Amino acid sequence: MQPDEQDTLFVGEVSQKPAAVMINQSLSTEGIQPQRQDVSMIQPIQGNTVYIKAPKFKHQTRVASTVLSVVGLLLAFVTTSVGIFGDDSSIVALLGESVCCLSFNAAFVFEIIFYSKMMEHNRMYNQSQGSAIANIVLASILTCIGFFLLIGIFLV
Repeated sequence: MQPDEQDTLFVGEVSQKPAAVMINQSLSTEGIQPQRQDVSMIQPIQGNTVYIKAPKFKHQTRVASTVLSVVGLLLAFVTTSVGIFGDDSSIVALLGESVCCLSFNAAFVFEIIFYSKMMEHNRMYNQSQGSAIANIVLASILTCIGFFLLIGIFLV
């Protein structure tokens, strides 16, 4: 008995590669125009899942926090320098220390705001919230310590 002619047609290797396929994820509501996504946002397909990177989180409170931290460090350096090299400048040192402490406390409050907004962003894109929660707790503890130090500066 001879093999069927149709069975032998599919024996062998395919010499052509299939053409590239563009995946459209959604259709607009006003028409049947597909929305095009940038290829750089789509990672390689594994199985039937397409992974799309969520946008990176940015917020203006991070800039304010950084500026306040730099001001606090600068004031700490100046206050230490005045305390070491100055003779009778305890009022200047006290004022510098208190402004430095207030600057750091304000920076920690801005960090708490930043990470709370980051939690909302992560919740929207189904990302992990563990690091945001840990940073909120750490910044809250540092803010409380800073307020106790500020009170100690004025009492001493």
